[in-house]
Amino acid sequence: MLEITLILTFSASSLSLRAEGRRTGRRNQMIHREHPIAVRREAVRHVKFSNSPWRGYREIVLPRSRLRRGFIFIFFGSRGIVSNDSAAPVKQRCPRCGRETEMVAKRYRNWFTLFFIPVFPISAPRKFIQCVNCGAQFPLAADAARAVAQASDAQQTQQAIGLYNSLRSSPANSITLNQLMMLYASLKEYDQAISAAADFPQALNASEQCMTTLARVYLAQNKFAEALQWFGAAIERNPHLGEAHYYKGVAHMLTEPPDLTQAVASARAARNAGYPGADELLQQAQEKARAAEG
Repeated sequence: MLEITLILTFSASSLSLRAEGRRTGRRNQMIHREHPIAVRREAVRHVKFSNSPWRGYREIVLPRSRLRRGFIFIFFGSRGIVSNDSAAPVKQRCPRCGRETEMVAKRYRNWFTLFFIPVFPISAPRKFIQCVNCGAQFPLAADAARAVAQASDAQQTQQAIGLYNSLRSSPANSITLNQLMMLYASLKEYDQAISAAADFPQALNASEQCMTTLARVYLAQNKFAEALQWFGAAIERNPHLGEAHYYKGVAHMLTEPPDLTQAVASARAARNAGYPGADELLQQAQEKARAAEG
């Protein structure tokens, strides 16, 4: 926010002189009535001659008009104001936090402010979208973002078809299966991802990464028992797979009731494997465990 202070200085001498003139005129009238002679002489100090007609009179010193200055403080400037846009929210995956969430439509506009109060806009509105989960902002109008999301979905659908056809010719290709399940998960087609894993068991059982991806698909559906089963299978094949340990800890925390002991152990294993965010997960699990004990 930019605020500029303007200080206007004006001379009040004319107002002061008129006011002093009125006061001085009234005082001179009073002096003229009491001492008529004193008005005829501008400055008379103590007169030492005893026979002087000015004896007993002192110098009359009229007040001088003073030059007075006044100050007016005016605070003005400009600041940007964010407001909600009338466009409908866009449901898509946030590029920053990676979650499927709503992108709400917003608009930004600069306003002229007087005493910190917006008076009138001084720029055209700029539209953008904002993630409701992490607050990330992207300079794209909601309608444009919706069009991009639809085009991206259509492109990903075509890509999924190509990956599935590739798996039919190479059913043991674990890399292609993992890509296909992740693509289905990004489209929120979880049942399609599970179906693909069931169609190509040879590729699934040969890769702990495929097992982890399948477990994350079950976790997204809140099917915690199936998710824990496949996380365990992946860890059995590779005990140092940090991703499997991390999301296994998440699954233990989300179950009803949560298994906080196992969650702490999984988060600690994920931290030892160097998986990103494991420290925060371990801290959350430990805090919940202490709160449950207390």
